Amino acid sequence: MEDKSYIERLMEFGLTRQEAGIYGCLISEGKTTGYEVAKQLGISRSNAYNSLASMTEKGAAYLVEEGTTKKYVSVPLDEFCRNRIRRLEESQRWLKKHMPSEKRSCRRVHYNRRFF
Repeated sequence: MEDKSYIERLMEFGLTRQEAGIYGCLISEGKTTGYEVAKQLGISRSNAYNSLASMTEKGAAYLVEEGTTKKYVSVPLDEFCRNRIRRLEESQRWLKKHMPSEKRSCRRVHYNRRFF
């Protein structure tokens, strides 16, 4: 039996618990400011704005500037999930192509930090 919540399922797509909660808020409220998100969820404005910035980088939200006001809107769920899956598949292909051979020493493997 499945006991996972909507939030937990969103977390499987790379969102933090707070970002997943904000995503749900954006879906139900529509285009909104970080202040309004913070007020709705009872979190600090700085946490709301930091999470919203992270969500735009992860492809879960769009930033919409209306005059001097910055508002956020959720990326449609299908689009967000499809894009995350596509990026993971691209990473999988790259990993397979660049996988070190078994005989190669672990010390010779170069690790480069790259965030998606």
